[in-house]
Amino acid sequence: MPSLPSHPAYRIWIKDFIKALFDLSFKEIVTVKMLPLLYCVGIITAVVASIYLITNAFMKSLWDGFIYLMISPIFFIFAVAAIRSTLEFFSAVFNLQAHMALVNHLMKDMNQEIGGMHNKIESMRDNAQLMIDSMNDFKDLTQRIPFMKKNVRANKAKYWAESPLDAQFNFEEQDKAPLDNHKL
Repeated sequence: MPSLPSHPAYRIWIKDFIKALFDLSFKEIVTVKMLPLLYCVGIITAVVASIYLITNAFMKSLWDGFIYLMISPIFFIFAVAAIRSTLEFFSAVFNLQAHMALVNHLMKDMNQEIGGMHNKIESMRDNAQLMIDSMNDFKDLTQRIPFMKKNVRANKAKYWAESPLDAQFNFEEQDKAPLDNHKL
């Protein structure tokens, strides 16, 4: 009597199949693993049904037996094609489910990456705002320097009016002097 192959992969497949078969949480789909077995059972059933129809027809009459003998291969082919089509449909549905689970997992990963990118964009926006604020502070500081503006008189007045040096020095005499010689 032939024995089952002792290949370790075959034993692991049987062990996993039986474990998944009695898994009450339905985490793993067993139907896809059973499709080859179901197909073989369907073919054997079609052969047995064809032989039954032929023998039953021969018991009725010789002519009925010959007619069923010619028709039974067509019946067999259609039966096997119907079984194959049905099993391929189930296989496609379960493969679609597996692919949808993978797409769902990938979408969750992409959502997390987008969330991380959002944080990076917010950080970049904050850094840009800091740079804008620094540039505005620099602009405010440089506007106090008299030679940075076109209108010298306005610059001098503004600069010295805001300067703490005003209390130490007397600049009133310089302000009274004509500024026509000091154009930039």
